[in-house]
Amino acid sequence: MEKWYKRSFYRNLVDMHIPDTDETYLSKFDSEEYARTVAASGADTAILYTSNCLGKTFFDAEQKHRSIGARDLVAERIEAFKKYGVRTILYYNIWNREAALSHPDWRQVNAIERAPERFVKCCLCSEGFRAYVRAQLQALASRYEFDGIWIDMIDWYDVLCVCPTCRARLMAEEGVEIPEAVNYSDPAFAKYRIARERWLCEFLDVVKDAIHTHRPSATVTFQNAAWVRGLETGISEASVARSEFLAGDFYGLPLAYSVICKLLNNASQNRPVEFMTSLCADLSSHTASKTDAELLRSLQGAMAHNTAFTFIDAIDPIGTVNPKRYERMRRLFEKTKRERENLCPDAHLVSDVTYYTNYNSLVDFEEEVPMKDHTFKDKIAAKMENFAEAMIERHIAYDVNVHKNIADIKSGTVLLSDLRILEADEVAALTAFVENGGTLIATRNTGTLTKDGQKNKDFALASLLGVHYKGESEFDTSYIRRKDASVKEFIEYDEGYPVAVSGRSTLVSADSGTEVLAYVTLPISSSADANRFSSAISDPPITDTAYPAITRRRIGKGQAIYIASALEESRHFEGRRLLSALILSGNPRKIHADAPAWLEVLVYHDIENNRYLVNCLNTMPGYEAEARNVNVYLQTKKKIQSAYNITADKSVPFVQDGDHVKLTLDCIDGFAMTELKYEF
Repeated sequence: MEKWYKRSFYRNLVDMHIPDTDETYLSKFDSEEYARTVAASGADTAILYTSNCLGKTFFDAEQKHRSIGARDLVAERIEAFKKYGVRTILYYNIWNREAALSHPDWRQVNAIERAPERFVKCCLCSEGFRAYVRAQLQALASRYEFDGIWIDMIDWYDVLCVCPTCRARLMAEEGVEIPEAVNYSDPAFAKYRIARERWLCEFLDVVKDAIHTHRPSATVTFQNAAWVRGLETGISEASVARSEFLAGDFYGLPLAYSVICKLLNNASQNRPVEFMTSLCADLSSHTASKTDAELLRSLQGAMAHNTAFTFIDAIDPIGTVNPKRYERMRRLFEKTKRERENLCPDAHLVSDVTYYTNYNSLVDFEEEVPMKDHTFKDKIAAKMENFAEAMIERHIAYDVNVHKNIADIKSGTVLLSDLRILEADEVAALTAFVENGGTLIATRNTGTLTKDGQKNKDFALASLLGVHYKGESEFDTSYIRRKDASVKEFIEYDEGYPVAVSGRSTLVSADSGTEVLAYVTLPISSSADANRFSSAISDPPITDTAYPAITRRRIGKGQAIYIASALEESRHFEGRRLLSALILSGNPRKIHADAPAWLEVLVYHDIENNRYLVNCLNTMPGYEAEARNVNVYLQTKKKIQSAYNITADKSVPFVQDGDHVKLTLDCIDGFAMTELKYEF
């Protein structure tokens, strides 16, 4: 039997984080009016709060919201939505301010020094809290009929917990104290990190068991937005796998959505994944709404990636919602009806380069920092966005993929961006990828660390790359100086003006069979040096070194390229142009486009329906113009029969010459979905 989420693409969630400290709070909540308003938006699924982050419940349970009296708001809303044919999924929040205040021994203790917050949380290791959560979820599962449950805030979000329970468990299980500093090269910190991953998985299993004991067919989905914060949240490949499908609420610009949706699609056990964002300008702005254009771009970003879209609203303290917001969402629902009917979550994204990552390395590998001073900087997603922007503006089709799919990557090139931790099976799969004709690009300190906190003496991929680790440059600016004019990847290179990159370069030696394409050039000092410099404003290239900056080793049918700096993070034209040339140096492109730099082109192969879906999306911020006369080129052996612009509801001219197809879209206003049907 097909699961409920397979054809659910337009969902709603209404935040109800309202305390019961005033008798007027939720006093005007009307379940019938709530259901009617949400249904009017066109949403096919409503996600219903059973509890909030304060610990208040909306059914008969411990810490029931006082303002609702004897009412059961869960039962009321389920029944109300049945009248409108809207599916209901339950929502439960793990954060629990009241339980934490009532049971001090359950509370998290954050090693990070922060100002007092409204959110007081319980530690996931607390047996008392685990029993409390289990009882509430068993009550929900035994009393109500539902297809799925959405579990929110189920990790150590922004918390390095050093509570007595965590300390005792770590000592009992690993024989170490919780260290006082974040240091991924410290075996003690590695034990703390790995233990937190294990403890989180235990808690997820408590939740799933509580639900499935009474409702075995219900889907269980855990909030999965924490990965953008880094692994200090406790997430891992094992914890992510415990969600039936991945979902999370995300905020930012469409470029961020491009990265997020690709990673979620590949990391998820099932599709579609669920992309969620607020109607409000941000979660702290209760009445300030996003514009129709902003909401439409978010919705189109989800559709471009074949994902379900959930819009989030927030209940007013008295228990009402603004119906005008739902009328707006209805307009967007109607505007995108044709595209939504053609979504195909299980289709394969065609790409020329894959940004490969793993959950072991989703970390900002900074120098040792005292726990009290640690901050969650969101650098992981930002680094991916830099790369994504570089690819989109040059119309190089990219994907973001993870460990569980490493043997099935179909891109011609795979990029490892300073991917510090590599397992043995990853090394084997990447070696096979190159031998079979792929291009591998590894940067900086890829493969120099083990998960248990040991520094490798050399790169885990040393034999594949043909280079060996020697150390790191002293200064925080580096330059890439080409070997000579024979290196064709350095397009329009100016002799004497090497390519600038931010950050240190890794110093390596190259094997005799490894081709050196470029060398490292350095300034005379760090930018923080107040007394020794060659320019007061910048740090120009001064010292030419013999350390390789870019190397290439040909193995089997493919090639392995090493870059000693973080070239993929470059914000500069020269750096991005060089990176693009290296990416495309080994294999012919499957996709290309003549289009503005702000337009991303995504091509999905829907084998089941004998078609390609070509989605063109305005991904870059600050561009509202239409794209005209866009040519998209696709390499395929399939015989194309027709091309139809689903968004504009009209045929599209195309030309096929052997294995190459060219289609022309005369006007793209933000988004266009085009179907290419081919012969069976």
